[in-house]
Amino acid sequence: MLLLAAGALAVSAGLTGGTHARTLTSAQRYAAFDWMAHWYPMAWTRDLPVDRPTRVTLFDDDYAVVLRSDGQPPLALRDACPHRLAALSEGRLTEQGFLQCAYHGWAFDDSGACKAIPQLPAGGSLASACTRAATAVVSQGILWLHPAPRGTAPLPEVPRVPEMDDDR
Repeated sequence: MLLLAAGALAVSAGLTGGTHARTLTSAQRYAAFDWMAHWYPMAWTRDLPVDRPTRVTLFDDDYAVVLRSDGQPPLALRDACPHRLAALSEGRLTEQGFLQCAYHGWAFDDSGACKAIPQLPAGGSLASACTRAATAVVSQGILWLHPAPRGTAPLPEVPRVPEMDDDR
């Protein structure tokens, strides 16, 4: 699986074939590769709980991901509440679809914006309380994560393996 993904990444990055690729050394190609500009397979969706956060790690960065039962795309946030750095993967998904920290109840939407702080006095601001969001999708039964900040456009297509399509 990962070998297929790595091969697809090399092709999508233009690091195979072509005149330019042959003039660069392998060290130069490695140095020029933008690791944060690609999709990465994180887990089989059948191995992930639905509507409950799970921790996944990519390049030593932890993310809390949630497969949602309501048909919305998976939620993927940095696995650290900005309040006290508690793991968001230990929290829960609220009825509104927010990821709520288990420590003090701060709740975040899929863009990483804080939507609720139970201890906030009336008229208080949520503007500075946010966490980093990433883009996650499900394709061919695999949860894919793109580590660039959510909203970065355009993202490359998610790699596909034709043999894994369900329409056989």
